[in-house]
Amino acid sequence: LFAVSLLLLVPCVAAAAFNMRFEMEPSVQDPAQEQRLKETDKEKQKALELRAREMNPSDALKEKIAREPAFAAELERRREVELEMRAVRQAALVRLARVNMDQAIQIATSQQSGKVLSANLDAKGWEEPGKLAKDGVVFYHVEIADDAIEGASTHVFVNAVDGTIMKTEKQLPRKQRSPQQ
Repeated sequence: LFAVSLLLLVPCVAAAAFNMRFEMEPSVQDPAQEQRLKETDKEKQKALELRAREMNPSDALKEKIAREPAFAAELERRREVELEMRAVRQAALVRLARVNMDQAIQIATSQQSGKVLSANLDAKGWEEPGKLAKDGVVFYHVEIADDAIEGASTHVFVNAVDGTIMKTEKQLPRKQRSPQQ
């Protein structure tokens, strides 16, 4: 009987030496302990909010994209739709314009001499992407540097259908503030 007891006792002692430990969340039954857990959760939430406030918007957006795959997929879908709408709009602009950009630049520089900084084809009065409203206008926006005043420019808006000058605006350079102000 003693030998059998010893045979059963040795494996039990060996098993106790190699016991497995399971981490389980403590069950909260004590109200004080429950209150402490709530306070630590609130502190963690405040720390996360403080960190989010300290981040610049692009870092916060990158973190949200990394954390939430559904948000990243929705953002990508919106970008694709925006690119598609931009392509539709550009195709409509090209189709509606009767004057090419070179002619628009010549018309603008005949009005105001100087170097052309930029020229863009645009429209005002869209009904929907790709469809211009009846009162909509397709135009070229030509920006010309002013030779007389450094930093000044003239914006000339040329109608892309008939080549007439719609509007001319002068843009003067901003005054630079002195370091004392």
